[in-house]
Amino acid sequence: MTGIPTGSRPIARPSCRRHALALVLALGLLAPPLVLSAPAHAAGNLAVSPTRVDLGETGTATIAVRNDGDEGSVLQVSAMRWLDSPMPDALEPAPEMIAVPPVFTLKPGAQQVIRLALRDRSRPPVERSYRLLITEVPAPASGGAQSGGVRFALGFNVPVFQRAPGALADPVWTIQSAVGGPILAVRNAGQAHVQVSGIAVQDDAGRSLAQVKEAFYLLPGRSRSWPLPAAAKGGLVTVVADTNLGTLEERLAAPRD
Repeated sequence: MTGIPTGSRPIARPSCRRHALALVLALGLLAPPLVLSAPAHAAGNLAVSPTRVDLGETGTATIAVRNDGDEGSVLQVSAMRWLDSPMPDALEPAPEMIAVPPVFTLKPGAQQVIRLALRDRSRPPVERSYRLLITEVPAPASGGAQSGGVRFALGFNVPVFQRAPGALADPVWTIQSAVGGPILAVRNAGQAHVQVSGIAVQDDAGRSLAQVKEAFYLLPGRSRSWPLPAAAKGGLVTVVADTNLGTLEERLAAPRD
């Protein structure tokens, strides 16, 4: 289950929902077919596939939500700009993206395809990053208000990218000196995101100094850093990172002070 910011709202206002639907249906003819074999992420009895969306040259895409439970669910969809990484909740509404349907009921065993479309389909100079929030509208638990029960809402926070033509990620690794000891830092100097699934830091003899088991995205221009043990000071350090670019290996000199 992914935390969803409160106060989310469907991106298409009621007054323009019919126009938005027509636009998405038109663009949907150009959207790539839904890949049902793509990895799915589950929250409770709900599952979403794919778990990451790439908007192609048409600026359109699809994503499916499936209900494997025994009860129906009402779901709300909100398209958001992703402002910072790795924080998936650094968001603001994205009126340039249409998500249809913005609200729907999903019966047990049913699947709903959500169609995404950008109003402006021009290609950006730097990759644009979004998050699609698919949130279950909470309903009273069995027994209703008299029992005081509440059914917790489930939700998904799916990354959506519009890549710039020829844009590539460029992770730059450094070891910096700080008051508390050396710090491993990485900055994405490229024009597209990099996805990191794990980092291992070794000394010159191949002994493990540190491991980062956290998986995260790093958007263009963003940085991350982690403290290293004092044993890294003044030596040669090898950083091995598992990423969507493959396994990256960088050999760095750690400062003494």
